Amino acid sequence: MLVLGWMVLGSRFALTTIASTILSPLFLALWERVFADFVLTDDLVLNTIFAGLGVGISLGITIRAGASTGGMDIPPLVLNKWFHLPVSATMMVFDLIILAVQAAFSPLQQCLYGIVMVIVYTVVLDKVLIFGSTRTEVKIISQHADEIREAIFSQLDRGVTILHGSGFSPVTVMPPMTQPSTARNAAWL
Repeated sequence: MLVLGWMVLGSRFALTTIASTILSPLFLALWERVFADFVLTDDLVLNTIFAGLGVGISLGITIRAGASTGGMDIPPLVLNKWFHLPVSATMMVFDLIILAVQAAFSPLQQCLYGIVMVIVYTVVLDKVLIFGSTRTEVKIISQHADEIREAIFSQLDRGVTILHGSGFSPVTVMPPMTQPSTARNAAWL
């Protein structure tokens, strides 16, 4: 999986994934020792829901940082890059397939708890991934529309929508362009 991620998503992705793969078990072992005798509840439903919250938040932070955990989150990231499929939705599909196969070997109740956890963590993951990614629409009206459009394509790797219209005054008609953008890219425009 790591080689696939390296080839498709780049060397920075692979290096941060290696760091995540090494650091995650170390911190998990540390927290297990710190809270060795601490049990908040024995309720499996609450544990399942809070495990889903924890997995969704931590996985979302890892993916937003440009890394992965080195496992089954790499194929959804590759599918997102190639086909723009939502990472959380494809992760849920993969994990539900794994749980369906596991149902042949495990007690059904464990698989049902797994399904609940997958649903919780994919909803939380989706929220973490889209958090702070509001878009701003930028409208540009210029006599240099073709040059601006090419600059947006080449320098921002973004699409442009050309609107056709005419104004009330007898001034030269210029096609306005619109481009949904992040706040950072809007400042560049």
